[in-house]
Amino acid sequence: MFQNLFNLFNKDKRSTYKVFVIINIIIRLLVGPLILISVWYASIISFFFDWIDGELFKRAGIKRTIYSYSDKILDYYWYLAVIYYIYLASVPNKEIYLLLFIYRSVGQFWFFFSKNEKILIFFPNIFEILFYFYLFSTKFVILRPVVNSSQIYLLIALLTPIKLVREYFLHIENANLSWFFTGKTTYWIDDKFSKRF
Repeated sequence: MFQNLFNLFNKDKRSTYKVFVIINIIIRLLVGPLILISVWYASIISFFFDWIDGELFKRAGIKRTIYSYSDKILDYYWYLAVIYYIYLASVPNKEIYLLLFIYRSVGQFWFFFSKNEKILIFFPNIFEILFYFYLFSTKFVILRPVVNSSQIYLLIALLTPIKLVREYFLHIENANLSWFFTGKTTYWIDDKFSKRF
């Protein structure tokens, strides 16, 4: 499905993808307040558009460095919406989410000021994945004891290595996952940052 969508536009039509980038950014900005209306829809939309944005930026001919900053700013905007939702809603263990939010925030700001994306491996995004786990616990009763009790620490211990591996491949190895979306590998115009797997 994605391959057919992406094949509608060839690589010479970067302006079309620039429109897609703008639409993606607008949607990601609008989804923040949507979390107060429908946490599930907001989370699904945010996850999806965060997931595909790299390929859109790449096909628009935008440098990876510009994408990285844009993506991290939009990510942080989403984190602010999530922490605000957690503050307002009856989410158990709020203080843990707050600590994880602060921890990731340190990494985000360090990245912004140092311009070194590799720093993010030391500040894995446990906050967001724990929030998604909480959301699933609202639908699947079997998961509730994990997020409602001290078992949440075990969950964090299990999630951390998974997130570290992800952060490693994204920010140290600069893994190129474009084939996952389109069936073929695409590259950034400043490809020195992107390894060709």
